Amino acid sequence: MSKKEKESRSDSYGHVLKYTSLFGGVQVLKILVDVVRNKLAATLLHRTGLGLNAQYMNSAEVAGSLTNFGLGFASVQRLSELYEQDDAGELHRFVGVVRTWSLWSSIIGMLFCLALSLLASSWYFPDAKPALTDILLLCLFVGALPIEEGECSILKGTRQLGRMAGVESSIALATLMLTIPVYYLLGIRGIVLALTLVGWAKVAVHMTVTLQLFPYRIFPFSPRVLRAGRPLLMRGIPFMLAAVLGSLTTMALFRYCLNGNSQEIGLYKSIFSLMVTYAGMVFIAIGNDFFPRLSSVNHDPARMNHAINQQVDVSILLITPMLIAMVVVMPWIIRLFYSSEFLPGVAMGQCAVFYMFFQAVTKPVAYTSLAKGDSVVFLMVELVYNAVFIGLMYYAYHNYSLVGAGVALSLAALFDMLMICAVYSRLYHLKLRPSTLRVIAVQGFLLVAVVVACIPLITWVKYTVAVPAFLLSVAYSRRILSADVHFTKTLRSKIDKLRNR
Repeated sequence: MSKKEKESRSDSYGHVLKYTSLFGGVQVLKILVDVVRNKLAATLLHRTGLGLNAQYMNSAEVAGSLTNFGLGFASVQRLSELYEQDDAGELHRFVGVVRTWSLWSSIIGMLFCLALSLLASSWYFPDAKPALTDILLLCLFVGALPIEEGECSILKGTRQLGRMAGVESSIALATLMLTIPVYYLLGIRGIVLALTLVGWAKVAVHMTVTLQLFPYRIFPFSPRVLRAGRPLLMRGIPFMLAAVLGSLTTMALFRYCLNGNSQEIGLYKSIFSLMVTYAGMVFIAIGNDFFPRLSSVNHDPARMNHAINQQVDVSILLITPMLIAMVVVMPWIIRLFYSSEFLPGVAMGQCAVFYMFFQAVTKPVAYTSLAKGDSVVFLMVELVYNAVFIGLMYYAYHNYSLVGAGVALSLAALFDMLMICAVYSRLYHLKLRPSTLRVIAVQGFLLVAVVVACIPLITWVKYTVAVPAFLLSVAYSRRILSADVHFTKTLRSKIDKLRNR
């Protein structure tokens, strides 16, 4: 295949759709595994246990974000450039740099987590201070995060997307097999142990793949290798600060907006995860395929603009029918994935549905600054968004409880979308083309109609509006996507394979 043909193929809807794994078994497998795991975890841990799990995860994210130096994002960009240049020698050397710095990040992260946990655990866990054993296990979990991120960046940067799909499915199965026995035997006392086992299992799964591509070589005391990582640090530190800001915002949300109540945190986190995990599977390609692809053309404004608009089109067209369905069957989904104990979160989920819709526009656009290496711009935008988010959430939750939290999520996402589009339009001359705006408007109108119809809780009104809206959304998405020749070929090939089976 010629270079021109490759570029044409990668610029098609079919290419974008292919790497959402929508037609593959990986996402279906992950969802089925998550259904089983969440159901069992909700039964064994209840809302309180899931809330504690969220708090421990957030504590680890704060410590990990403060000590990973943004190496994940920075290394993906550089690896992608070296992969495009087809420089095998330099690529192998740079992988050694990434792994060396990941190791140091792991060691520093564990030490920092130990200090942070001993100092702040009673403040963040007002109901029950963690035992020393849990603190030590949490430190080990933090140590796994940068190593996993480093190995994952190697796969992303070298475009090993097929292998990544296999890694994700293996991790999903490993998570189920490791967490549920621990929850069954130890209950809430086993939360941190389960997190730690899963964290290092992820490292092991990633390394079974990356070691086949690049033998494990690290140079922890080599001045040359450490110096080679300095550009990564300079590029990655603003991204690190943005990640820290996001983790601290979540910490403030749990501690002040939700008052450190583990039951409320568990309910909020469960509904939020339901929206992000299952509707958000459409965004799989954005991190795994879109960002490396965007990084490789970051000096070509026309191709960047085209890629962003195309990704927005596909994200909106795929996610809207799913969101419409989720709004209508939200009570059934919650019973299926969790239990009736979580039904008070139905209204929150329905009000928060626009969070994912606006994210379908924001995510592809937001990667522009990352692809260009403009980390300060990315940091400032994140700073403003998090300030607005925590302000909206504090007011809305304290005045309107979980329904207010759902509305706050959607309003914050709307603000984020408008701000990023305005800022990036001025800085990078980014424009959403008329056809993309039309896609957003049509699908957005259908989603609004369904949410409004669900408010009165009158069954016949809900289904009278929702069923036609869902069918129209699916038909509209199919018509737009089918107009692309590569998409049509991809779809037909998948159907032929299913028939042959």
